[in-house]
Amino acid sequence: MTTLAIPVNSKPFLKTLNALGGREAGEAIDIIEPVYLDSVTDPAAPVLKVATSDPADATKSVVVGIAVTQAETGSQCVFSYTTGDIIDFQGTLTAGDTFWLDRSGTITNDYSTDITAGDYVVRLGFVTEAGDWCTDIVDLRETK
Repeated sequence: MTTLAIPVNSKPFLKTLNALGGREAGEAIDIIEPVYLDSVTDPAAPVLKVATSDPADATKSVVVGIAVTQAETGSQCVFSYTTGDIIDFQGTLTAGDTFWLDRSGTITNDYSTDITAGDYVVRLGFVTEAGDWCTDIVDLRETK
């Protein structure tokens, strides 16, 4: 399994001109975690939480973006949601890798091992030839 490793104190930056989203976090969110909108607690003011592919709760697999900032509960989280967003996370990524949402809420490139039977299949992005993250969220609307 290869999960994305972000260097300590890295400051990701967007290399494209697309807008980023921002919303209140309903729990602690780390850089480059996939997020979904949780409207269960307060439907009028949904908050961001870490997404998972766990089939026990399908709403958690509806990814709205990839966090580009850390956020504590109640603070603002900025996230990339536009297909084609190119983000330099200042980490080492392998060109051509495709990344998926796994059951634990991490981003993995090991589809065969980390995405288990029954998990919702959601592609989150890929790595460009230059080694940068490219957001490409595709919910395949199926389970493995």
